[in-house]
Amino acid sequence: MKKFIYAGFIACTIGSLFIGCSKDDEPAANKPPTCVITSPADGAAFTLADDINISVTADDTDGNITEVRLYVDDEGYYSATTFPYKFTIPKGTLSGGTHTIKAVAKDDKNATAESSISIITAYPEENPLAAYLAATGFDEYVESNTYASYYEEGFGFIPKVTGQINAVTVKIPANATNIRVTIWETATKSVLKTITIPSVTKDVEVKQYLDNPLALTKDKGYTITFNTKSDYTRSRTGGGVPVYPIIAGNISIEGFGYYFAGGTAQTYPDHQVDDEYYGDCSFVFQQMP
Repeated sequence: MKKFIYAGFIACTIGSLFIGCSKDDEPAANKPPTCVITSPADGAAFTLADDINISVTADDTDGNITEVRLYVDDEGYYSATTFPYKFTIPKGTLSGGTHTIKAVAKDDKNATAESSISIITAYPEENPLAAYLAATGFDEYVESNTYASYYEEGFGFIPKVTGQINAVTVKIPANATNIRVTIWETATKSVLKTITIPSVTKDVEVKQYLDNPLALTKDKGYTITFNTKSDYTRSRTGGGVPVYPIIAGNISIEGFGYYFAGGTAQTYPDHQVDDEYYGDCSFVFQQMP
């Protein structure tokens, strides 16, 4: 009889042990966080003049987000530890081309989740003036001039690639207001774009971006001029005439010309000059896909 009682006791005890070790009492497995880049959209395009703002949504249902890290082309750029998870890549940081943006969220148990997109940044901007002056030797000697009357001065050029003018630049040896810059179609001598620069400070280059970039066609002739009573006369110290065209990056400069306007008439310059350059007026060009 005692053996029976002991056996029953042992069976009950073992049963209790199994009940005490049920799966209901095991610690719950950590759930990984979620991570989504909400802005910009995949495939978004930017110019190098743009700040790139990035927003990330990250959440953890059974814990906390401890960090969201942003990578650009697999290189760590920024880290945020508090909501909202927003990042800014400053303009000019990235080179032209396609870039991969990746966000990685980490929770308080070191589990991670990630989200990736691709963005496109445009080709670098270029101003052909410095390369033109160096190639011609017109950067060797400079003289400042102020005239009694206005001149329409500028140079003809041909883009060797498809692109656009994003901005115009002016630098003169005098203070001035309302400087008019004109971009022409060379073949027809017709005005394509007129830009007015409100104020110019003596010997300080002013760059003014166009409200809407002006698209240029590859291998087509254009001319840029400005209407001014003040300019720099640039030439070679030893004299001589450069051989045109002058290649300055993606721009072929075909020659310089001016027109004695006598006033502010918007007239295409018909007097060509080979041994000097009067300026400075130029533009900011950007190659486009």
